[in-house]
Amino acid sequence: MKKKVLSLLLLVVMVMVTACGNNTSSNGSSANAGSNAVEGGETGSGDKLKVVLLIPGTLGDKSFFDSANSGLQKVKDELGAETKVVEMGVDKTKWEPTFNDIAAENWDVIISGGSEITEMFNATAELYPDKNSLTMIPI
Repeated sequence: MKKKVLSLLLLVVMVMVTACGNNTSSNGSSANAGSNAVEGGETGSGDKLKVVLLIPGTLGDKSFFDSANSGLQKVKDELGAETKVVEMGVDKTKWEPTFNDIAAENWDVIISGGSEITEMFNATAELYPDKNSLTMIPI
């Protein structure tokens, strides 16, 4: 299980670096929002790997978060993971409750990023030590 999670995290980081460097474009739609299950990509218990991306903002401006969404789509397509994208919007007061709600759910990996949410994300991760989390901060 740990090897699969580590492999997934490595893949996400590689996709993020590649996507940011290639100036990829996105159609700007939120079609990936919600749970999207596909075949394959099972965790050690036989369940599908479940990965959620929390975006402290919105999609559609071809920014870092659109690249992260593209990376999550690759995780879904290549690993068969169940994925979900949550656009938290620009109201910072809604971010912490969203982090806590998602952390309380049954996600294997929680991904987020941005310099403004790092402390909040890490504090939430400390409350849920059984979760595999990765903070991604744009360079």
